[in-house]
Amino acid sequence: MSENTKISQLIGKDLTGFRIVEKYEVYIVDVDDKKTSSRGLFTDPYIAQAYIDLDDSKTWLKIKSVMVLTDGEVGYLFEEQEPVKILDDESGIAELRTRAIGTLTPPLARLMGFE
Repeated sequence: MSENTKISQLIGKDLTGFRIVEKYEVYIVDVDDKKTSSRGLFTDPYIAQAYIDLDDSKTWLKIKSVMVLTDGEVGYLFEEQEPVKILDDESGIAELRTRAIGTLTPPLARLMGFE
């Protein structure tokens, strides 16, 4: 996989050869201590720290543990690591329809045939 491949190009593709691994990201922060960009990923946190220690702009560099989907050449960060419930579209539509009907005034509900 090319390092220029965007994750959106992987939609629907066979991900054989990819796996999720823990890496240590060295990233740049701004004056508000918010991440602005990534310098790269390391497997060993001590190497990541050494990278920072030897950088002239080390006061702007931080390290954090991240989960990465990788094929060994390119990686895609998982920023959120908590599980998220996948909602069923059909049941979601039914629930939204019921809630929308519940917001109608009685005259509008009658006009729309929901009474």
